[in-house]
Parts: sequence; structure tokens; C-alpha cells
Amino acid sequence: MPFARPDSRRAFYQLVLALACLFAPPLVQAEPVSGNVEQPKLTVLLGEFPPYIEDEASGGFFIDVLKELSRRSGVSLELVMRPWPRAQQQVASGANLGIAPLTRTEARETHYKWIVPILSDPYYLYRLSSSVDESPRRDTLIVVQRASPGEDFLRDNGYVNLFATSSERIAARMLLHKRTSYWFAREMVAHVLLRQEGGNPVELEALMGFDTDPMYLAGGHGVSPSIIDRLRTAMTSLREDGTLDEIFRRYVQQ
Repeated sequence: MPFARPDSRRAFYQLVLALACLFAPPLVQAEPVSGNVEQPKLTVLLGEFPPYIEDEASGGFFIDVLKELSRRSGVSLELVMRPWPRAQQQVASGANLGIAPLTRTEARETHYKWIVPILSDPYYLYRLSSSVDESPRRDTLIVVQRASPGEDFLRDNGYVNLFATSSERIAARMLLHKRTSYWFAREMVAHVLLRQEGGNPVELEALMGFDTDPMYLAGGHGVSPSIIDRLRTAMTSLREDGTLDEIFRRYVQQ
């Protein structure tokens, strides 16, 4: 077969290329790759519970811890105040929401995802070191928060002369102004509120007490496992490098 002239070969290749383009499948255009990956988010419902959560989430131990968890985990935590019964109901419905601080109980166990335990704050029977009273008897007046684990403990152990108040701040004032010699309260609550009311936590003398179940950051069943894993990893980091203890010491006089 004779060789084709160069001009003929060029025309032949141009024809083949044109036919290939005509019958080739259309190209799929790649989606543009964005450099901004959306940050995972979780709305956390809070109830006012000084000193763990102050008015309007303006501060408190849990606020400080949640902010540090957010920074380390890369999960944006939106903190929203809610009436406490309503908050529990919303999260327990299975929503994609968090809630704090929540104590883990048998009745609550299946209604929430228990993301991370944050604080176990023990109860102690406090008196001021300047007090000359002897150890309390079963009929000694003791101030305690109403409908609390502390009140249950005292009643179960036979203490009958209880002044049950809905406000721990009132209890702190009663102790300071010698309207009672004994206050049964959680450690952080006693230290912070006594200081806020003008007292010196160094004067607190702890008598009997008991450990409490930890208070959690919990969530509804709609919270994604990836967010839970991020937050758990961040909490492990807070515990291991001493940051959690450092935050605790801001509130409790050692």
C-alpha cells in the first residue's frame, strides 16, 4: 500500500479526531472542592444551677468545661438556657440535643446518651471552724436543699430537725449569720456561695459526708456517634493534662 502524502495523513487524523469527539460520552464536571469544612454543631440545653451554671449561662464550672470541650473537640456547642423540666423532656424525646448537668439514674438510663461524666461533687456536713457546737445529734437543726440527695441522706440516717430550703444561697446566709450551725451541701456549692456571700471558705469545717454520682453532659438519641467520640476524646485530654482539676480549683478553695 503506497504511503499517503503528509497533507492526506493530516486530513485523515483530523477526521478521526472529529468523529471521536462526536461519539464520545460527555465529560462529568468535577464539583469544586471547598476549603471550608462545616464544623459539627450541638445545641446543649442548660438549667440554672449555681455555681455549676450561673444565670443566663454567664459563667460557672460547667460553662468553663463545656467551652474547653468545644475548643478541643472542634464541635461547636451552642449553650441555651431552658426551664429544667422542659429541657429534660426535649432531650429525652430523642432529639439531636445535649443537656447538662444531668445525673445518671436508673430511671433516666435508656432515655439519654451519656456522653461524658464531668463532675462528682460530694456532700459534706459543714460548720464554721469558729463554731463551738459539738458534733450534731439526730435532733440538731441542719439546713439542706429541699428535694436533694442531701436531704434524702439525712432523713434516711435519722436526722429529723431539717430546715429544707429551695435556695442554697439562703442556706449559706443562715450559716454565716449563725442562724444555724450546720449546712449539708455539695463541696463546690458551699465554697462558692459562702465566698459570694462575704464569707471565707477556709473557715468551713467538713464533718460527715458522702460521694455523689457524677453529673454528665448527656444527649438525646439523635446525637451523632462522631460528635460523641470527639467530645469523649476531648474530655480524656482535659483529665490527663490537669486542665479539669485546674478549672475545679478556681471554684473550690484548697
